Amino acid sequence: MRTLVQDHAGVTAAFSFDVPFEETLRRHATRPQSSEFGEAQMRDWWKPRDLIAGLAETVVVPELTAEQTATLAMERVGLPGPEVLR
Repeated sequence: MRTLVQDHAGVTAAFSFDVPFEETLRRHATRPQSSEFGEAQMRDWWKPRDLIAGLAETVVVPELTAEQTATLAMERVGLPGPEVLR
Protein backbone atom coordinates (compact mmCIF):
# COMPACT_ATOMS: atom_id res chain seq x y z
CA MET A 1 0.00 0.00 0.00
CA ARG A 2 2.79 2.45 0.85
CA THR A 3 4.38 1.80 -2.57
CA LEU A 4 1.08 2.52 -4.30
CA VAL A 5 0.80 5.83 -2.44
CA GLN A 6 4.44 6.73 -3.19
CA ASP A 7 4.03 5.91 -6.88
CA HIS A 8 0.83 7.91 -7.32
CA ALA A 9 1.52 11.23 -9.05
CA GLY A 10 -1.65 12.98 -7.90
CA VAL A 11 -3.06 13.88 -4.52
CA THR A 12 -3.33 10.80 -2.35
CA ALA A 13 -5.09 10.27 0.96
CA ALA A 14 -5.44 7.11 3.02
CA PHE A 15 -8.30 6.39 5.37
CA SER A 16 -8.96 3.78 8.03
CA PHE A 17 -12.46 3.16 9.32
CA ASP A 18 -12.45 2.67 13.09
CA VAL A 19 -15.49 0.41 13.27
CA PRO A 20 -16.09 -1.68 16.42
CA PHE A 21 -15.98 -5.45 15.97
CA GLU A 22 -19.68 -5.83 16.76
CA GLU A 23 -20.57 -3.36 13.99
CA THR A 24 -18.23 -5.17 11.60
CA LEU A 25 -20.10 -8.41 12.35
CA ARG A 26 -23.45 -6.71 11.78
CA ARG A 27 -22.32 -5.29 8.43
CA HIS A 28 -20.79 -8.61 7.38
CA ALA A 29 -24.13 -10.34 7.97
CA THR A 30 -25.69 -8.12 5.27
CA ARG A 31 -23.19 -9.13 2.59
CA PRO A 32 -23.97 -11.80 -0.04
CA GLN A 33 -20.76 -13.65 0.84
CA SER A 34 -21.49 -13.68 4.59
CA SER A 35 -21.81 -17.48 4.57
CA GLU A 36 -18.21 -17.87 3.35
CA PHE A 37 -16.75 -17.05 6.78
CA GLY A 38 -18.13 -16.09 10.15
CA GLU A 39 -17.43 -14.63 13.55
CA ALA A 40 -14.77 -17.16 14.57
CA GLN A 41 -12.62 -16.50 11.50
CA MET A 42 -13.16 -12.77 11.79
CA ARG A 43 -12.01 -12.77 15.42
CA ASP A 44 -8.77 -14.47 14.29
CA TRP A 45 -7.82 -11.58 12.01
CA TRP A 46 -9.47 -8.68 13.86
CA LYS A 47 -7.07 -5.95 14.97
CA PRO A 48 -8.67 -2.74 16.21
CA ARG A 49 -7.21 0.41 14.65
CA ASP A 50 -4.83 -1.61 12.50
CA LEU A 51 -3.03 1.31 10.86
CA ILE A 52 -0.26 0.92 8.29
CA ALA A 53 3.04 2.34 9.56
CA GLY A 54 4.22 5.33 7.55
CA LEU A 55 0.97 5.77 5.63
CA ALA A 56 -0.48 8.72 7.61
CA GLU A 57 -4.02 7.39 7.46
CA THR A 58 -6.93 9.57 8.52
CA VAL A 59 -9.01 7.61 11.01
CA VAL A 60 -12.75 7.82 10.36
CA VAL A 61 -14.63 7.34 13.62
CA PRO A 62 -18.09 5.72 13.78
CA GLU A 63 -19.68 8.93 15.10
CA LEU A 64 -19.27 10.65 11.71
CA THR A 65 -22.23 10.62 9.36
CA ALA A 66 -21.79 9.55 5.75
CA GLU A 67 -21.88 13.22 4.68
CA GLN A 68 -19.27 14.19 7.27
CA THR A 69 -17.06 11.33 6.10
CA ALA A 70 -17.43 12.42 2.47
CA THR A 71 -16.59 16.02 3.43
CA LEU A 72 -13.51 14.87 5.34
CA ALA A 73 -12.30 12.78 2.41
CA MET A 74 -12.88 15.54 -0.10
CA GLU A 75 -11.08 18.09 2.07
CA ARG A 76 -8.08 15.78 2.47
CA VAL A 77 -7.60 15.68 -1.31
CA GLY A 78 -8.34 19.36 -1.86
CA LEU A 79 -11.84 19.12 -3.33
CA PRO A 80 -14.82 21.21 -2.26
CA GLY A 81 -17.15 19.47 0.18
CA PRO A 82 -20.41 17.83 -0.98
CA GLU A 83 -22.45 20.86 0.11
CA VAL A 84 -20.73 22.91 -2.65
CA LEU A 85 -21.71 20.32 -5.28
CA ARG A 86 -25.45 20.59 -4.66
